[in-house]
Amino acid sequence: RRVYLGLGTNLGERAKNMAEAVGLISKLPETRVVSTSSLYQSTPAHVQDQPMFLNAALSIDTAIPPLQLMSELQKIENYMGRDRSVVRYGPRLIDIDILLYGDQSINVAKPHLEVPHPQIKQRPFVLKPLCDLCPELVMPDQGKTIHEIYRDDCTKDDSLRRIIATSKRDLILGDRTYIMGILNCTPDSFSDGGKYLDVDLAVDHAHDLILNGADILDIGGQSTRPNAPMISDEEEIERVIPVIEKLSTDEQCKGIPISIDSFRPKVVEAAMDAGADIINDISGGTLHEDMLSTAARLQVPYILMHMRGDPSTMTSKENISYDNVVETVKHEIKTQVLRSEELGILRWNIISDPGIGFAKAAPQSLELLKDMRATVPFDLPFLSGPSRKSFIQYCFQNRNRGLENELPPLSPLTPHPRVWGTAAAVTASVFAGADIVRVHDVREMIDVVTVADKIVRTHCR
Repeated sequence: RRVYLGLGTNLGERAKNMAEAVGLISKLPETRVVSTSSLYQSTPAHVQDQPMFLNAALSIDTAIPPLQLMSELQKIENYMGRDRSVVRYGPRLIDIDILLYGDQSINVAKPHLEVPHPQIKQRPFVLKPLCDLCPELVMPDQGKTIHEIYRDDCTKDDSLRRIIATSKRDLILGDRTYIMGILNCTPDSFSDGGKYLDVDLAVDHAHDLILNGADILDIGGQSTRPNAPMISDEEEIERVIPVIEKLSTDEQCKGIPISIDSFRPKVVEAAMDAGADIINDISGGTLHEDMLSTAARLQVPYILMHMRGDPSTMTSKENISYDNVVETVKHEIKTQVLRSEELGILRWNIISDPGIGFAKAAPQSLELLKDMRATVPFDLPFLSGPSRKSFIQYCFQNRNRGLENELPPLSPLTPHPRVWGTAAAVTASVFAGADIVRVHDVREMIDVVTVADKIVRTHCR
């Protein structure tokens, strides 16, 4: 039967508690984890003097009967160290409830089990995660779908926030757009190749990005411009690991998550050991057979980008042929998300990226920017990376001025020729609801994002 569970924690490393609980549930006999919701942070109910809670929902297929399942879940809670002597509604390391068990209504006195959970309508931190998994499911004995109950009957909680959990900080989504600053430790990236190959120069640039407002640093050692030569795992590691090691212990970088921009499992593992927090995979798991299983084992946020082919083939006629680029990108991302979940990546760790400029002609990148939210399956958080991409120059091609090959050499204080085109694309991304924008020019884009957020996000006003 399809069963839905509610998870909650407000002690210790909350996201790790949740992931451990899911892992233990997956080991129950005749049980398969299907999917997870996003993670949501909520204020404590009833007992206010305690830390904020982290909540999620989990769908499983199981043959375990309801009362036995409740017993097995309580064993997991005990194994993880839940203290049952604390006051009701008090702090807890882990709490696992059966929310729905197929279409059954259950009310047993001893041991007490009531399904659907009797307080669902009073708990937005339960209903909102359920909406991620089964919005159209009709609640037993209610005659309404989960979404309708959340919309019509649930007491709303303005403090409920979806989050992306990293080891350095939780990114609270919805209130503002986060800025990911690009740090390319490469000799041949399309825009800034060769500038930050030296470790000290790379660290200095990271400091500048943070000073100018970057919330996340994205560090890469393999150029992914069209036809860029592929380097070995070892060379990529040599480029990025010394930088990550320095930044992960750097006081100026305290609280700043580090993303490793790589599609190679060996590089990603080395980066995590050095202090990285997020995986940014331009291939969405398609370029290396072990990438998704590696991300599942590491259980960190995973940016799943859409791309066809590899950097040497992504601009081929076959790879840029779409009947409808928006619908196709969504379908292909969805396919990879489902594959990721089958291999053990928790959905709350997945961030979607439509891959602007990767296996897309310029008009197709513009179509994605025009309707970016429609590329996102399962209402996942999403990232937009339009910075300095060639579609911007495409927009300028019929102008009599502003062509890059007619511009004088840039001084260190001169904005990049594509910076204002990037600003327009970043604004479109914010208006589409992007949770993160990945940019080179943080100093300029922080103002763009701040104003765009004020326009479209009510919590920013």
